[in-house]
Amino acid sequence: MSNIIIPKFRDKTDTAWWDGVMKGIHLGIGKEKVLQEQRMKDNARLEAMTPRKTVEGLGQLTAIFDLQNYLRWEQEHPGFWGNKQDSSKFIRDNPIVRASRPEKKYF
Repeated sequence: MSNIIIPKFRDKTDTAWWDGVMKGIHLGIGKEKVLQEQRMKDNARLEAMTPRKTVEGLGQLTAIFDLQNYLRWEQEHPGFWGNKQDSSKFIRDNPIVRASRPEKKYF
C-alpha cells in the first residue's frame, strides 16, 4: 500500500499545486489497480499448477488472492469479507481468483 505525503498545505487559490496533488493520487490509484490485476493473474497461474486435495467435512477452498488485495477491499468496504453475499459477488466478478476444484476426494 502506498502512503500519500503532502508536505505543506497550500492556499485553496493555488489550483496548480492542488491539481498536481490530485493527479499524483489518481496516478497512484491507477498503478495500484494495474498491479492488483497482475498479482491476481500471477496467483491464478501458480494456483493452476498446484494439485488440490480435500478432506470430507473440512470445507472447500473457494478463492485465492494476496493479502494486499484482501486488505484494500476491507479498507474500502469495512466488513466486506465477513459478508458472504459481498465476497461471493467479488469471486463471481473476478473469476481469476476462483480456486480450482480437486479432481478426486481423499478421505
